[in-house]
Amino acid sequence: GAALVPAILRGLALCALLTLAGLLVFDSYFFRSEVAPSSTLTSWLSVSATVLLTLHLLAWLRHVSPEQSIDSAFISAALTRSVGATEAVRLGFAVLSTLALTLARRPRVALLFALGAVLVGGGIGHPAAIHPLIAIPAKSLHLMAVALWLGGLVWLAASFKRGASVAGASTVSTVALAA
Repeated sequence: GAALVPAILRGLALCALLTLAGLLVFDSYFFRSEVAPSSTLTSWLSVSATVLLTLHLLAWLRHVSPEQSIDSAFISAALTRSVGATEAVRLGFAVLSTLALTLARRPRVALLFALGAVLVGGGIGHPAAIHPLIAIPAKSLHLMAVALWLGGLVWLAASFKRGASVAGASTVSTVALAA
């Protein structure tokens, strides 16, 4: 019974957000001494994640609205409930990550906000309703592992053009295995 448009937007937004977070981890902590081959890519991913999360939130609001339309009273009511508030917090972290990356040029600050958005995402959906004390941390951990895996793959792809080192590939493989 899930609406197709919000589901597609959520999937694309999460893909961009998780890739951004993982890529920022590799750029900020594992390969700090190297010139980050992905600074343009991280900027693009941060903007994409923010736009897609915004579109997802609007599509979700429209889908859950009784009249299939959005007005200020409904938005206020929806965003004060747990699911809506969590979606808004995730979007807020994504916006802050984008601002930190594109305006302030602070990738580590952007990483903190991106990780916040990923971790908050663990509280959205089924985990919030089914054994939340176990399911929310488990989903957050799972999302972090996916972020590291995706970020590593994208880091390798971005570095490949610049002659990625065997040591870099080994680091990515080790982190991916641990994730």
